[in-house]
Amino acid sequence: MTVFNNNFERDLIMGEMYERKLSDKFAGKSIEVKTDLMWCETGNIFIEYQCRNKPSGIETTLSEDYIFILPFDSNKKNRKGTDNFLIASWPTNILKKVLQCMVDDDLIRAKEGGETDRTTGKKVSMGYVIKPEDISNYIRNNKEKLLEEETHEGNSNTQTEQEQQTAWEALRT
Repeated sequence: MTVFNNNFERDLIMGEMYERKLSDKFAGKSIEVKTDLMWCETGNIFIEYQCRNKPSGIETTLSEDYIFILPFDSNKKNRKGTDNFLIASWPTNILKKVLQCMVDDDLIRAKEGGETDRTTGKKVSMGYVIKPEDISNYIRNNKEKLLEEETHEGNSNTQTEQEQQTAWEALRT
């Protein structure tokens, strides 16, 4: 098993490197880019919603798209800074809705994750551990439910009506 040293500065540098690599593909859009180095070992990503008892991650982002960089080398092992990576990307408002529906349907539960507090020895973040394909499959299998719930709830986030419509058009196809 790979052991990771939680280091914000290192993670920031690596995140900015991948953001530069994605800048052409997502030009003109606001994006949130996360890198999950454990994905190669577990097949899961960690979608944080709280850190140190405060909203964070998916709960606070204002981005249009939420993107995960999933790095690997030719042996499918983690390699920090590698040019070999997969991209998992969803419109943020759709991802938020899918996560809430999956929690409501008892398909996922909140778990501790992220860095470890040196004084308590406990993980400082809360989030959802999930396979990227499970998110995509949930969207594919529950389009009508997701569209119906969006219609009933109305616009509850900071995206404009036009941005939401564009995101849901992608879901309908």
